[in-house]
Amino acid sequence: RETLADADSLAGILREAGGQGGWGAEMRKSAEALLRGGSAAPEAAGAAGGAGAREASWGERVREAEALAGEFAREARALMGLLGWGGDAGALEFAAAARAAGDALAFRDSLASCVQYLALRAEAESLGLGPFAEALEGGRVPEGGESRSLERSFRARFAFHAVGEDPGTFAMAREDRGYLLDLLRRSYESKLAGAVDHVRGLRRAPGFADGVPRQEMNLLLREHSKKRRHLPIRRLLSGLPELVRRLTPCLLMSPQSVAQYLPADSPPFDLVIFDEASQIPSADAVGALARGRRAVVVGDPKQLPPTEYFARRLEPQEAPDGEVGDDPEPLESILDDCLAAGLPRVSLAWHYRSRSESLISFSNSRYYGGGLVTFPSPDSSGRAVSFRKVDGVYGRGGGKTNRIEAEAAVAETVALLRSPEAAGPGFSVGIVTFNQAQQELIEDLLERERSADPAIDRFFDPALEEPVIVKNLENIQGDERGVILFSVGYGPDAEGKMSLNFGPLNKAGGERRLNVAITRARRAVRVLASFLPEAIATGPATPRGVVDLRDFMAYALAGGAAAGGAGGGPASDFAAFVAEGLARRGWETEAALGASGLKMDLAVADPGRPGQYLAGIECDGESYRDAATAVDREILRGEVLAGLGWRILRVWSMEWWKPSGLAEANARLDELDAELREMARLRREGEARAGDVPGSSGGGLG
Repeated sequence: RETLADADSLAGILREAGGQGGWGAEMRKSAEALLRGGSAAPEAAGAAGGAGAREASWGERVREAEALAGEFAREARALMGLLGWGGDAGALEFAAAARAAGDALAFRDSLASCVQYLALRAEAESLGLGPFAEALEGGRVPEGGESRSLERSFRARFAFHAVGEDPGTFAMAREDRGYLLDLLRRSYESKLAGAVDHVRGLRRAPGFADGVPRQEMNLLLREHSKKRRHLPIRRLLSGLPELVRRLTPCLLMSPQSVAQYLPADSPPFDLVIFDEASQIPSADAVGALARGRRAVVVGDPKQLPPTEYFARRLEPQEAPDGEVGDDPEPLESILDDCLAAGLPRVSLAWHYRSRSESLISFSNSRYYGGGLVTFPSPDSSGRAVSFRKVDGVYGRGGGKTNRIEAEAAVAETVALLRSPEAAGPGFSVGIVTFNQAQQELIEDLLERERSADPAIDRFFDPALEEPVIVKNLENIQGDERGVILFSVGYGPDAEGKMSLNFGPLNKAGGERRLNVAITRARRAVRVLASFLPEAIATGPATPRGVVDLRDFMAYALAGGAAAGGAGGGPASDFAAFVAEGLARRGWETEAALGASGLKMDLAVADPGRPGQYLAGIECDGESYRDAATAVDREILRGEVLAGLGWRILRVWSMEWWKPSGLAEANARLDELDAELREMARLRREGEARAGDVPGSSGGGLG
């Protein structure tokens, strides 16, 4: 405020002195005459008395101006320093002071804000944020991005501090990390192999039978030597309580077998494990549970419950409104009872069966709340989920089959068995029906095809690891195949009437049956139905299983498009920086590829194959940090991705955090570029040698 007041006064004096006829002009004329060495002008000489008075007045005004200018100059120097105006504030001249006064008056309204900003800027500099302030003033911070830029500046300063506190983090070379990862892998594999060898060695080690009563050995040897009239299994095991445990530390039995063959008074097992526990009725499980000191119950409450739905090989009675008749309700399972009792539970979230996320995305969203961790595929060139409508007719009153649809399913199966893909790795086919009558019809039709074409008969050999199977909703759990074909079967009858009866889907828990059926495929799911999804009219009373069937059919009709999987924005600034660097070198990348929480940081597109990725790039960002264990992060995740066909490149942020700055980063980008080009060359050479065999790239069969 004082500076502005001085500026106002000085400006007034300067205006009075410089105005036309002002004292400044008269003083200048007299000074010029004296400098020429002559006398003053006659009119001036004739008015000598008045001149003396004016001279005194001029002197006062000059001295006043000098004093005011001196005071203003001091304040102007401070003001110019604060505002960063040009000029030499240490040798401020009268003209500069006048100019500063005019500028100060011109900025009168914003001067307070400017001074406040400069105070804040000084405080920012004291906190080490000078470069950020300079970037703001230079217009190098995008509008609206001030907070993000400040956060980055803070993180950069913190990172340099943290690295300075731990030089080992900064100095570790890529080769050192590779050595440590290799050491971890070898240790992990050694422990796995050692555990297996330990269990196997329990019955082969010298003295494994020490302490076993002699009569047990004699009984076993005697039974082994018999040709006929062997003891019943229950009596034999009752006579070998100790020896059986030494010979076979692990027994694989059903709950019914436990009750049938193991005596009630046999010594308890250290551990009893129930698998597929959602299908084991609690009443059947109690006997096995009582024979163990500890128990692990493994199952999925979203999958099949225990049921007797097809136990009598009967179909539900149909009602005109689409409801079903009285059928056995699902029984309580040992899994349900354990969950209800609040026993400790651990969720296994990784899903790695499906080679395309679209095969599991519907179930993940509909039944698991997106909680499953799925893995992106390196090949999205084909449709893994598809739908085909056939003009089938459902025999409601007769055999409850759809022959036209069954013939279409058999024709597709035979075409797959005759295709070149059938010779590829991991090929297998399964057919799932929605009722038992349709299953049996398809089995009969396939038997005819096998008789007519012996070349496809080999795919049905039970000795194969995965022969062709035909199953229904009630017994498909536990199986998986490369390609799964669905024959819905139900649909319009000969009169075109559409019933809302979909067998077991109409019952309580019908959605659990559907969930099992639609998650059996590794490579592709093909849905065959005699109607379109919109033919299922739903309302508040429609069973959930029927609603989910309609939605899944619509999902398949769209080719699994709702599954997502497309990338989003980069997960970190570091990943964005790598992507930008690769883009400058001609590579197209997809950031954060994946439909679940586990995403590929950067997926590098294969220039020669649309829809396929040449490699994946993993950065040590949030996904890397949040892994539960080092084995998960460094070994298991990589094994799953490699099994899906990914070739993974790792980039470590600390490799780019060097004093050399961009020079180091560009050198690392050049290395990535060279690695990718070598990968592309090797892939083309491999395809040329293999003749580009269809199906060899690991893609879907959609």
